[in-house]
Amino acid sequence: MIAEHHVDIQVLCPMNRGAFGARALNLELQRALNPPGESRVERFGWSFGPGDKVMQVVNDYDRDVYNGDLGVVRRIDQEESALIVQFDGREVGYDFGELDELVLAYATTIHKSQGSEYPAGDRGQERRITTALVKAAQMARLIGIARVASHSRSRRSERATPRQDGALCFPGRYGPRIKPRSNRSRCEA
Repeated sequence: MIAEHHVDIQVLCPMNRGAFGARALNLELQRALNPPGESRVERFGWSFGPGDKVMQVVNDYDRDVYNGDLGVVRRIDQEESALIVQFDGREVGYDFGELDELVLAYATTIHKSQGSEYPAGDRGQERRITTALVKAAQMARLIGIARVASHSRSRRSERATPRQDGALCFPGRYGPRIKPRSNRSRCEA
């Protein structure tokens, strides 16, 4: 079962599709963080098991859960054909036929995360870096290819230079700067 501290980490991606999109990353992260066990249900292209991080994708006023709400699968009742998800300390039941209202949520798009805040997050790159960084309340980690981030900055005739520790340095008005949210203010050569 997934450790509770993993629930606080949110991976944000620029898009859903592709090798590094939210869909592909969700499958890989599920495999790594919460591998398939005995109790699993497969519906609507997803496999759900106890400990999986999920997101409600439609408003459900009767259950008092809304589009974008995050929860954790607590248990699966095969006899009742029901999956129980905990949202903010409250358990909500879903019949197996209603699981199209849920998706895995280890990774989600930056767009889908609008209006949410996460204690920690790993961020995709390109044009939405600033939006993504705002979502992390305590910590943000940028993961990506230096060449891609450098290219996205070159549109404003600025170039990123990678440091030995992998951080990307961008020239600033008053000298080189490390990615936002770093406790250091200047890049080291």
